[in-house]
Amino acid sequence: MRGVRMGLVLGVALSIWAQGAKAQTTGAAPDTLRPAGADSIRVGSSVLTTEPSGIDTAGAKPLSAKQEALRRTIIPRKATLRSIMLPGLGQAYNRDFWKIPLIYAGIGTSIYFLVDNNREYLKFENAYRVAYNDTTNGPGQGTALVYIRSRKSEQRLGIAQLKSATSLYQRYRDMNVIITVALWALNAVEANVAAHLKTFDLSDDLTLRIRPNVRSVGGTAVPGVRLTLNFKK
Repeated sequence: MRGVRMGLVLGVALSIWAQGAKAQTTGAAPDTLRPAGADSIRVGSSVLTTEPSGIDTAGAKPLSAKQEALRRTIIPRKATLRSIMLPGLGQAYNRDFWKIPLIYAGIGTSIYFLVDNNREYLKFENAYRVAYNDTTNGPGQGTALVYIRSRKSEQRLGIAQLKSATSLYQRYRDMNVIITVALWALNAVEANVAAHLKTFDLSDDLTLRIRPNVRSVGGTAVPGVRLTLNFKK
């Protein structure tokens, strides 16, 4: 019995060795890659093929006529240029009419203070020139009458006081210029962003598809995986 068992074991071992040698001599490795066609490759017993479309739109719902018309009508570049030409015009183009009063409230307030501070600056600058040229009490000792709004009366101020007030209102005026330009630019940026978001899908109705794909790299077909994210409306 022991000799029979040893014979069976040796027979099985020789059979396995023979099958392995045969596979090596034929070179038919089942897991090697070899071309299966112009647009496909074979991996073992599976064949990966490319598809004519780079984006999988299967199952995507078509846009309604109203949505399609809105998507084609609103162009971010046009909205931006219109807001640069006239504040609020880009928002009207995007049909965001409720934003127009807010834009004009901000820019209008800034322009109002700009004009007011410039008026005060010119008033104190003129008074400073008068006091500087006044040599009645000696060089640098001149004075000038100027209306003070906080006191609602005219007062005679010296050169140092007039120079300080002139510099103060000049800084206020320059600051209002910067604020006005910043609000104008912000109005254009907002119009551009809103125009982009008009056609951007923010809903939860999204699908992600994972499919095998074949890419050509250096003339060689290479298998891969394609991720397709569908935005539905």
